[in-house]
This record gives sequence, structure tokens and C-alpha cells, in this order.
Amino acid sequence: MNEPVGREAPRFGVQLPLWDYNVHPEVSYPNIRATARLSEELQFDFVTLDDHLMRGGGGVFYEAWTVLSMLMAETERFRFQTMVLCNMYRPPALLAKMAATLDRAGGGRLEIGLGAGWKSEEAEAYGVEWGGPRERLDRLEEAIQVVQALWSHDSASFSGNYYSLRDATCAPRPLQVPAPPLWVGGSGILAGDRVAGDTRGHGGDGCLRPA
Repeated sequence: MNEPVGREAPRFGVQLPLWDYNVHPEVSYPNIRATARLSEELQFDFVTLDDHLMRGGGGVFYEAWTVLSMLMAETERFRFQTMVLCNMYRPPALLAKMAATLDRAGGGRLEIGLGAGWKSEEAEAYGVEWGGPRERLDRLEEAIQVVQALWSHDSASFSGNYYSLRDATCAPRPLQVPAPPLWVGGSGILAGDRVAGDTRGHGGDGCLRPA
């Protein structure tokens, strides 16, 4: 049966158990790895990782990018999607470099979801600068521009209120051409429409939107 014109086929994925979700009796890397391997065996299209510093029972949470890097080397087929990284936890220029390296090393299987952040208590516990909702959205908007500039130019420069680049080179670039999918994660019109702007995608509150 032919797919409807103008629509992509649905994809199905698995959320990896980086914390207990008030469901899992044990959170451990062997369990996370086993879930990823089973997901690949069952031919799911992707796995997702959320991004926190402490959550669930006892605050046990496996850091997303570390797990992502390890699993990328242990799998071959499905794609990895961060749903979503908190922009406040990593400088966007460094994130662009990390993502380019991992996308190339992992065979072009990375999709980046990036959001402004919402869990203030863990940021405060870790001494991470937070700011109010408007500032975090302003930072997210600039962060997307920084990442896209580094992925698309041999020499990138950017001057914003929070982030800047000066003749910065991101080499090698990501393997995917023109770049890995970059999604804006947020809830409501403010977080979605304001940051994603006029994009390729559409979705309701809480949906990822392509940047």
C-alpha cells in the first residue's frame, strides 16, 4: 500500500531507562544496554534519551551523552534521538562539536532534540546558572543558531547576548548531509512557535519541532 503523498511513514522508538520512571526496580548501565540491544533486535527505528542530572528514586540518573556515546559504539542500525537535551547544561558550541564527532563516528545516526530546560531544582543543586523562562528561551534561540552555523560553515562567527563565535571551525562536520536533524523541544506556543519559527514541521504542545 502506498504512503499518503507528502507524509513520512511513522517511526517507532523506545525510551531508554536512564532513571526509574517510577516503574523500573533497578537502574543500571547493563539494563540500559540490554534495552538498547533488544530494541535493535526487534527492529525499532530509534531509541531516545532524556537529559537530567538527578531524578527518580534516590536521584539515580545516568548522564545522557555518556550513555549515548557508549551505546553508539555497541549498536549498528537504529538511530539515536535526544529528547531533549537541556541547553543550559552544555555550551552550544561544544554541543555542536560533540554531536558532529559522534554523528561521524556512529555512522550518521544522531538526531538532536534541544530544549530550554524546566527542572530548576536539579540545576540549582548542581550550581548551574538558570535564569527565568524568557532568558532560557532567548538562550535556546541563540544556541540553535550557533549549532547550525558550526555545522554549515567552514568558519563560523556569531555575536549574541549569551553566546558568541569568532572564526570557529567544526571539523570534521557531521556525516549526515546537510546536518543531523535538530529539533526544538518545548510545551506551548511560546516554546514551540517562538523558537522553532517557520520550520519544516508542525505539532502540538509538547511535540518536537524541527529547527
